[in-house]
Amino acid sequence: MSGALALALGLLLAGQPPAQASPSPASAAPAAMDTDTLLLDVCVDDVCDGIAVVLVRGSQVLVDRAALQKAGVPLDAGVATERVDGRDFVAADAIGHGIRIAIDHAQLRLDIRRPATVLPLQRADFHAPPPQLDGARDWSAVLDYAANLGSRRDARNLFVDGAVGRGPWALRSDGQWWSDGGWRRGLTRLEFDQPRTLRRWTFGDQYALSPDPLGGSALLGGVGVARAFDLDPFLITFPQPYLDGVLQAPGTVEVYANGVLVGRQPLQAGPFSLQGLGLSPGRNDVRLLLRDPFGGTRELSSASYYSASGLLAPGLSEYALRLGRARPSPLEDRYRDDPVLAGYWRRGLNPALTVGVRAEADRELRNLGAQAALRLPLGELSASLARSDGPAAADRGGASALDYRYSNRVAGWSLGLRRFDRGYRRLGDTSADDSLGSLLRQPRGDAFAAVGWSPTARVSLQLHWSRNRYFDAGDDTRYGLDGSLRLGADTRLFLALARNDGDGGRDTVAQLGLSLALGRDNLNLGSRHDGNGWGYGIDANRSRPSDTGFGYSASLDRQNGTDVAYARGEYQGRHGRYALTVQDADGASQASVLLSGALVAIGGRAFATPPVDNGFALVRVPGLAGVQVRRENLAVGVTDAAGELLVRDLLPYYPNRIGYDEADVPADWDIGPNALTVAVPRRGGAVVPFQARPLRAIAGRLRLPQSGAATVRLHGDGRDYSTRIGSSARYYLEDVAPGAYVLEVELDNGARARCTLQVPVLAPGVTRLEPVDCREGP
Repeated sequence: MSGALALALGLLLAGQPPAQASPSPASAAPAAMDTDTLLLDVCVDDVCDGIAVVLVRGSQVLVDRAALQKAGVPLDAGVATERVDGRDFVAADAIGHGIRIAIDHAQLRLDIRRPATVLPLQRADFHAPPPQLDGARDWSAVLDYAANLGSRRDARNLFVDGAVGRGPWALRSDGQWWSDGGWRRGLTRLEFDQPRTLRRWTFGDQYALSPDPLGGSALLGGVGVARAFDLDPFLITFPQPYLDGVLQAPGTVEVYANGVLVGRQPLQAGPFSLQGLGLSPGRNDVRLLLRDPFGGTRELSSASYYSASGLLAPGLSEYALRLGRARPSPLEDRYRDDPVLAGYWRRGLNPALTVGVRAEADRELRNLGAQAALRLPLGELSASLARSDGPAAADRGGASALDYRYSNRVAGWSLGLRRFDRGYRRLGDTSADDSLGSLLRQPRGDAFAAVGWSPTARVSLQLHWSRNRYFDAGDDTRYGLDGSLRLGADTRLFLALARNDGDGGRDTVAQLGLSLALGRDNLNLGSRHDGNGWGYGIDANRSRPSDTGFGYSASLDRQNGTDVAYARGEYQGRHGRYALTVQDADGASQASVLLSGALVAIGGRAFATPPVDNGFALVRVPGLAGVQVRRENLAVGVTDAAGELLVRDLLPYYPNRIGYDEADVPADWDIGPNALTVAVPRRGGAVVPFQARPLRAIAGRLRLPQSGAATVRLHGDGRDYSTRIGSSARYYLEDVAPGAYVLEVELDNGARARCTLQVPVLAPGVTRLEPVDCREGP
């Protein structure tokens, strides 16, 4: 409300007889004191919105309660009120919370000042959820292949892995062929992803696995559902801390973890809460800095927090349930009659505790287990208990496991142990009565310990020890020391000492190595000593580039009195990957050629490419060849004669940014958006169409009864266009569909005219039409 209007209303109200107040039980108005009634603008922290009726009684100021609540002023439930003419009023000095209220008589406004502590809480989540992108709805197919042609018959084989899918659905299968064994089917399954709920359904061959160290595993054919955290590449599954505080003035807060900036957020004055900081596992020293609007910096807080990666964030669940028939191995295309059930469930109860349960069963086995993980002030501790039951007494027993680990920027250590009863059985274990099981050593338990120390970026040391114990057999113990020292920017020295004690023998192994980085090439020199004497090794290699180019690896080793020479050259082109390998061991030589790649079908096109490991997209810039296509602003290729390019290695369910260089588009083309964000499924694809197209326009002149600036409107068969023309009556319109149009001309002086325009099928560029005569009309 303007000041003049507020003044008029205030004077009008002030001229009325004094209001008759009906005192509430909480307060009673003094009868002898005059009351002035004002209607004022409400301004909270200099932001004016709304009006309020204000009563001034001497030095006391009473404000309409409803106006205060609308303005966001906190009022306690028991605050005293006074009812006047049907309204509840609150005394300004009774509001509390450090809130100051004053009347600006010059501006006719009620100024309300709130301290920072009562301002609305600002929440900032550095782990913002990924954008809800429309998933790919294009059919696509991919067939990876790897053919090995060796000089020996048993080194000739073929491996294929294919998938056909659309959006979240995909049918996948793989298989192998050996020259001496024939064709073997691998795993075949139908998968359905639900990204919004992080769930994946599998129908067909699948592995039943468990995160419980006491659980077993099995390959089965059936149906399964599991939590799939990989469907959200932004998700941090383990607990993260939150930081809170109060800003007295606006500014930008910066969060540092171990001296590295992990987030920055501008905030207004008031309380705040920062979540989803994305801290790495282990100990993190966190500092919160404030940069004020004047460029000053000060520290708000500092603390240490241990991120336990073995725990789940509060409220987050992980689960899997699978039911089917057991399959002996991926190389055997058959299923047993034995039904298998396997499942587990874990949930983060709070930032310091995660619990879980597990169940496994087949025709003769039942195994139940429970697990808990606890975050401690120094490190994390996990414990598991399990019990199995079978048809025979020898197949019944219990097991337990305990694990502790800690890490920070300089050091880390881990300790763990497992204990098994003689009769304890897991899914996938052989029975005590099984003929194969009698040949294998039955585990009794195991333990490990490791300590790592890296005081600087140049030095790292690790001590490790492990022991495996068996029933009716001796123990196997291994311990040793590993270390590395960086001698220069491109040179590092390695040392390893290890001792093995067990039924297989006792031996001490010492190794010394030197690694040199020579640009794209690497050279490694090493020496080894064990119970068989001294050995040496020389290795040179260059990694194959991710797009096109060469790579190689060559080595010469002597060990146990045998000289082994090895060489491999590899080239990746636009349509495949090719490798030649030669090896010689004391005069016994062999060679092989590997041909690998993929056949991809999408959008009515087929492509031959190097092997496809992730998602892909067919980029279309119709009609334009030689246009540079970019992924995340990096060039990945140019369009072919059809204006298309297949882009590989896209992260699944991630907002991949795909664009093209508009400088490669002719000037007489309409470019449109030159970048799009697309999400693709796992080993699936999407079509990314861009709207670049030749410019098609018409230009001409109208002959009007009188000259002057005007608005021209074209009315056609369901299509309308409009444009402005000057006194020359020349017009220019783009993308006008062919057909007859009625032109309505409205001059700025109010005169009107009508005429008819025939638009032909337009060629690329500007089509100039003959002048059109218009006659005066409504």
